[in-house]
Amino acid sequence: MKKALFAIDNVVQGLLLGSSVFFPFTLVAAFFLGCWQLGSSLIKAILLQSRLYLNYFLAATAYCLVLVAGTQAADIFNYEPTNWVGYLWFVLALPPLVGGIWYFWQSIKDLKEIESTQSRWV
Repeated sequence: MKKALFAIDNVVQGLLLGSSVFFPFTLVAAFFLGCWQLGSSLIKAILLQSRLYLNYFLAATAYCLVLVAGTQAADIFNYEPTNWVGYLWFVLALPPLVGGIWYFWQSIKDLKEIESTQSRWV
């Protein structure tokens, strides 16, 4: 059962990450990938008692809160980002992309580890 859940997690992540990377204008896929990975990391942190996934969940949640606070602060101060438009993708796209790829890679490693430990006992 655990192996099947990890496999489903990896398939969904792979599809969403692939569509986010290869079709960069599909922000919908990136949004759903972020939601999926946040939920997945919280479930893995709780069920597996994993400090790694808990740290990922906390860091990703903090990033989302910083983005919301930044947009609220920009509205309050009437900030016009015309001078920074070329650099905004560093802040808005690069951290989630790196985090998403790392999380997907970690999920693949976890699935391989589960497969290897199950095969030893069968």
